[in-house]
Amino acid sequence: MSKPRLEVIAGGYKATWHDEGIMATAERIKSDGRGTHADIGIFYRYEQEYSIIHQAIMTLTSTNSRGTVAKRLAKQVAEVDWDNILDALCILVLHEDRQGEPVEELWGHDISPPDYLLYPLIPLHQPTIIFGDGGVGKSYFVLLLALCMALPWKDNPLRIKTKDDTTPVLFLDWETDKPTLEWRIKCLRDGLGLPEISIFYRRCIQSLPEDLAEIQKVVIEKKIGCVIVDSIGIACGGDLNAPDVASRFIQRHLRQLNVTSICVGHTSKDQLRDKTIFGSAFWKNAARSVWEVRKQQEVGENMLQIGLYHRKANDSQLHSPLGFSLLFEDKAVCIKPTDLRAIPELSSGLPMKERIAEGLRHRSMTTQNLAEELETTEGSIRACLNRHKELFIRLNNGEWGLREHGN
Repeated sequence: MSKPRLEVIAGGYKATWHDEGIMATAERIKSDGRGTHADIGIFYRYEQEYSIIHQAIMTLTSTNSRGTVAKRLAKQVAEVDWDNILDALCILVLHEDRQGEPVEELWGHDISPPDYLLYPLIPLHQPTIIFGDGGVGKSYFVLLLALCMALPWKDNPLRIKTKDDTTPVLFLDWETDKPTLEWRIKCLRDGLGLPEISIFYRRCIQSLPEDLAEIQKVVIEKKIGCVIVDSIGIACGGDLNAPDVASRFIQRHLRQLNVTSICVGHTSKDQLRDKTIFGSAFWKNAARSVWEVRKQQEVGENMLQIGLYHRKANDSQLHSPLGFSLLFEDKAVCIKPTDLRAIPELSSGLPMKERIAEGLRHRSMTTQNLAEELETTEGSIRACLNRHKELFIRLNNGEWGLREHGN
């Protein structure tokens, strides 16, 4: 038997025995308590072309499983030593799959700080989670981010900094369908006056772990730079409250795609003020950056105001909250920045010093009145005022004001 040539392909491996005219693929490799399994395809060369002669799920770590497949293959092509072929395939694939990435040295010389695909929202080559209640505008907003990356929309009025070159985006959709997403893109383009630009779209039925091999192929073929997952609640294919589901999804499956990822999540239902991502705390722990979306909208209004609050950052400080207004017209959606300090329902997520500054913008107040207005403790107010005396000044009557007003 000749020595096989092993190649890494999207979602798995390919081994070729040129002299014997045999090619085998092993994809969708998974391990559990019963062993390591893979979808294998066996190809035999008739004249100059390879044709598939068998496809099955085989347990790579099981001698019995290999033997069963070898007997089946022997009935089709008797002159090949299928036992040795399959043994070699399993040994090569298991060795390659288990060794992981090579060990490298870290020196910290002449290295740039971590980069962003979209500053300050999306770190480059890292997973970001954007979460919030249903109906807060998350899907519209991530579509806007996709358009900013794909164009790229460098002169956007949203104060979002893009890369210089276009970034192909793949939208993985477990929530809706292609016509709905296309309509939303049309409305955004018309409302913002954007040129025609496409993003890649895939309607998903299987979970991302089950569909990973095919998604990897799309990422490589289309040279995708960012994958949007809408939403992780369905895409993960498991119990959201299980720590191992969250850690495997982000640290194993998303990492295998080797691109920037934006995951849309929902809010935990059992918390009122300090909300978190629905499910295990490992969702927040495993992501590199996490943003919460909140909204303010009156019944019957076509204006939706949203605030984005940075809840986690691994390689930077937490960024200041961002505010946007979405105006839904007949066949267009316009998005523009807005000042969260002027929106009481959204200003509660701002840093305390900004909330106090807004409260003192047109008047002076006591610490007690500030605490009542901002729905916090007088101790928190007093601590913030004393910590930021460059902003605030205590007046002769005992009230506090903005320093620029007190001079």
